[in-house]
Amino acid sequence: MVMFQNKKELFCIFSGCLIALIFIIAIFSPENVDPLNTNWVTNGGGDNLQHYLGWRFYRNSSWNRYLFFMRDLSYPVGTSVIVTDSNPLFCFIFKIFKNVLPETFQFNGIWIVLSYLLIGSLSVKISWKLTGNFMLSLLSALIAILNPVVLQRAIIHDTLTAHWIILFGIFLILQDDSRWNPVGWFLITEATLLIHFYFIPMLAFLWVLQVIHMFIKKRSCTKLIAAFIVFPVSILLGYYAAGYTHILPQSGSFGELSMNLNAFINPDSIPAMLQPRPRFSLQYEGFNYWGLGMIMLVLFGLVFSVKTIFRKSFPYILPAAGLIVLAASNIGYFDKRIIYQINLPEKILSTLSVFRSSGRLVWPLYYLVLFTVIYSLSQVMESSGRKRIITQGIVVICAVVQLYDLHAFHTQTSFRFRNPDNTLPSLPSTFTESIPEDIKHIYCSEGDSKMKDTIALVAAEKHMTYNRSANAREIEHIYGGDPLNMENLTCGMIDVDSIYVYLDPQMIPSDLESCTGFIIIRNDEWSMLRREK
Repeated sequence: MVMFQNKKELFCIFSGCLIALIFIIAIFSPENVDPLNTNWVTNGGGDNLQHYLGWRFYRNSSWNRYLFFMRDLSYPVGTSVIVTDSNPLFCFIFKIFKNVLPETFQFNGIWIVLSYLLIGSLSVKISWKLTGNFMLSLLSALIAILNPVVLQRAIIHDTLTAHWIILFGIFLILQDDSRWNPVGWFLITEATLLIHFYFIPMLAFLWVLQVIHMFIKKRSCTKLIAAFIVFPVSILLGYYAAGYTHILPQSGSFGELSMNLNAFINPDSIPAMLQPRPRFSLQYEGFNYWGLGMIMLVLFGLVFSVKTIFRKSFPYILPAAGLIVLAASNIGYFDKRIIYQINLPEKILSTLSVFRSSGRLVWPLYYLVLFTVIYSLSQVMESSGRKRIITQGIVVICAVVQLYDLHAFHTQTSFRFRNPDNTLPSLPSTFTESIPEDIKHIYCSEGDSKMKDTIALVAAEKHMTYNRSANAREIEHIYGGDPLNMENLTCGMIDVDSIYVYLDPQMIPSDLESCTGFIIIRNDEWSMLRREK
């Protein structure tokens, strides 16, 4: 019987992976998974181009003692694939094989598909652990896969599709009595620090829930002490090993990109059956729409098993409420009305500003609520055959409604992936043809952001350094040097192995015409002032 159940569970996990694969490939398209196809990455909009550029320059750079840092981008100060949000874990893995990889290579598509496969498999694993029911496990996996937040992130910020990190944390809570639990927390924490730092406070929240769960279940003192020690120590180890100490924490004001308290029921900018609700412009980062099917599932769960849900959830309500407040920041808005305002000392606000995009932090609640409701409904199913049929029917209806509610969003997203329209401007062939082989550096002035990205791609393709970078945060000047102020450039500052590109002719210092070197000017047309060495 145990062997049969194991095979059934494995088949259920395989089915969850298959559902996830069909879903994401249908929307994303196989051609975008192809590592040789960079069209959707470079022309699709969002932050994905920034991530790709970080990877290209990191790949070109030589290994050094600052493992995830490079001097080639944001030259000569340098930067890190951590602050370009370029998925340091994959950057490191693929850099090992850089000499055998094609010159043009993107792993963003592989990452998105892998994230969905892990979401599908871990959702099934969690649901099976809670219910042991094949149908409920697959349906809950489907609703997890249909979380619109993950797909929205695939469009604009592919690294943040790693919601499987959250699911792994939830699975660890359910395995809190296992001797492998501390190892699991260590591994997922180290991996998270090499994927995206914003998942760390989410893991911290889940860790708090596990500690509460362990107290409720009266786990041994040894296991409680291990739980208290391993997670904080894992953060400290990874923090220092990855070089976070060289990253300057300030990135804006806390709450600048907060979550509106209407977010769970607000489709915001995506097409859905519910009407969008008002919010402030910068709260787009707080997009957390659950979908009408998920909302209905929660309501049905409360109707059919409110006592079970309340009894199982009560110890965790306070941490969950705290997470919502943190995501909404110290000034909470519903629509455009202030619901609460908490006056915080400037020092605390400065510390919290590390998580400027605080609206992301409530992502775990979608999955926690989903599995709580599924578990509670499974308890109802055990009471009688009639209730079992009704409950299964309810979950099926909710899954269908979720799919229908989001189908227009899926169609819109699929079109965007297949037809990227944020095309970068082209450069005349003379631009690249005129660059001598011994040129090592390109400096570019302020100007049109798309043009700066185009020039960055040229620099990456020619294995040259580039002085600009779209960093999420600044880093210490660990390589020495200071950023070049192009407006104050003088002849004595020009190096013969560098090219200086001015996107705005009005920014060019008046005395540069007498200089020896290469200066490229963009006006209505491109022109190059070339002086002999």
